[in-house]
Amino acid sequence: MRRPPVHERPPGRLAVLTVACVTPTGNRPSARRPSGAFSNVRRILAPLDGSPVAERAIPLAVDLIQHSGEVLILVRVVPPNACPATVLSAREYLHTRAAELEDAGLHVITRGLCGEPAAGIVASTREDRADLAVMVMHARTGPDRWLHGSVAGTVMRGNPAPVLLL
Repeated sequence: MRRPPVHERPPGRLAVLTVACVTPTGNRPSARRPSGAFSNVRRILAPLDGSPVAERAIPLAVDLIQHSGEVLILVRVVPPNACPATVLSAREYLHTRAAELEDAGLHVITRGLCGEPAAGIVASTREDRADLAVMVMHARTGPDRWLHGSVAGTVMRGNPAPVLLL
C-alpha cells in the first residue's frame, strides 16, 4: 500500500523530514531552508524533562521560531505524586531556560504541569494552540521502556499538531 505524501496526511502524525542540510565542506548546517516546509508554523511546543537529551530539541525549535514562528512554548510535566519541591524545581528550570532564550530575542511561554507526561504534552499543545511539537526520543528499550512507556509514541498518537522527533 502506497503512503500518501506528507501534505495529505492527517495532522498529528509523524512525517519524516530533513531537519538540517549539511554543506559539502563540513558538518555545519547550511542556511538553506526547505521552501515552505514550516511556513505555517507560528507556535512551537518543546517538552522538556530536565535532561540534556531532551534539551537537544531546543536548538531546532529556536531555529524554526527564528525563521517563521512567533512563540516558543516550553513544557515540563512532573508526575502527579511529585513533592512540592520537585514542582518548584521544574518551574525554576523552565524559567531559567526561558530567560536564556528571551535574552536571544525570542518570545517564550513556560508551562509547568503535574500529571502523566504524554497527557500533559498533548493537553498543552491543544490549550496553547501549538502548530508543531519538537521533542527528542530517549530510545528506551527493554524493562526501562516497559516501566516508563514511550512518551514520544503516545504523544504522536494523540497530539493535535504534528510532532517532529529527533
